[in-house]
Amino acid sequence: MILCFDLSLSCTGYSVFGDDGTFVRNGHIETDKGDDTPLRLETIAKQMRLLKRKYDPNVVVIERGFYRFAGSSEQIWKVHGITNLIFSKYEQVEIHATSVRKLVAGKGNMKKLDFEEYIRNEYPNIEFANGDEIDSFALGIAYLEMKGVITCLERHTKK
Repeated sequence: MILCFDLSLSCTGYSVFGDDGTFVRNGHIETDKGDDTPLRLETIAKQMRLLKRKYDPNVVVIERGFYRFAGSSEQIWKVHGITNLIFSKYEQVEIHATSVRKLVAGKGNMKKLDFEEYIRNEYPNIEFANGDEIDSFALGIAYLEMKGVITCLERHTKK
């Protein structure tokens, strides 16, 4: 199994794929904005441990962190830390958001909302509750393309 995460302190999106590229499910881990950071991290960690037990992934794919604003970047790096710890015994692959967009849509500089619309159009049978689920799903597609499990051409001819 391949477990993909779009990490965030407020809403971490995740998607699960089989090694053969089969989509299994997606979801998200939401935290209460009123809680302090340690409690929010505990909530995320608890749900990640449940996902780890349920799916026993052999690969964990994570959107590579980046710096934008100091405060929000610091929070995301904390989520990265607990993710790296919880899945320390598994292969972890980090892919930058622009690389995901390039692999999946052919344009690394695509705007976030345009990319979300692209994913919804390309995969109309998959329900996404939010952009975090879309981003985790796209991470999985990008990883599968990097590994040669699926190709862009295959995705367009399987409809």
